[in-house]
Amino acid sequence: MAENGYAKPVLVTSDWVAEHAGDDNIVVAEVDENPDLYEEGHIPGAVKLHWREDLQDPVERDVIDRETFERLVRGIFLQRRKMLLNALKPVAETFGRSSADLIAAAGVDGTKRPQELTLRDIAQLSRAVL
Repeated sequence: MAENGYAKPVLVTSDWVAEHAGDDNIVVAEVDENPDLYEEGHIPGAVKLHWREDLQDPVERDVIDRETFERLVRGIFLQRRKMLLNALKPVAETFGRSSADLIAAAGVDGTKRPQELTLRDIAQLSRAVL
């Protein structure tokens, strides 16, 4: 059992999700080992991510760890008014890459602003930092 009482590590608790329900600045991504469960019921407003199609490389096991994912997402959204190419510069350097290299490896449009990114874009960027 994880420190927070859940069977597996989680990014946020169900209490945190409930506290932030309806917050326009929060997007909940629901990922399950069985993506069909999303159709049976899910967190209101949650975006469905298919763990194989959206988050897993078909060839190598490339699951990003929590700390790296948090660092990437914070870096992306720290400067929401800038284009991704510029917003990613500080965080890309912490991964030993340029923002242009990271964006090219992810196949994401560097002219998008962070708030325009899809969850798939963020998943692709997370794979690119590995």
